[in-house]
Amino acid sequence: MRSRHESLAKRQQALLRRSALLRFELGQQGKSLQSTLGIADQAYCVLQWLRANPQWPMAGLLMLTLTRSRRMLGWMPRLWWGWGLFKKVRRLWAA
Repeated sequence: MRSRHESLAKRQQALLRRSALLRFELGQQGKSLQSTLGIADQAYCVLQWLRANPQWPMAGLLMLTLTRSRRMLGWMPRLWWGWGLFKKVRRLWAA
């Protein structure tokens, strides 16, 4: 009975060492993703802000239109398409 307890204790210690090693390796592998996930997190925050404050990008587009009207006339169809796409994505996101 005593040898069984000793073998179980040794197995437990081996499993604990293996678990610690695996946690360490996972942490090292996660460091390589940290910068990428940080950028994705910042992009998500920007999108949340734009969703909550759509008036600021529109005001910027209005200023560009007023200051560079001839050049902006060429961009108007693309901007109109982009606005429609933004509204569709916003509707899908809300659903």
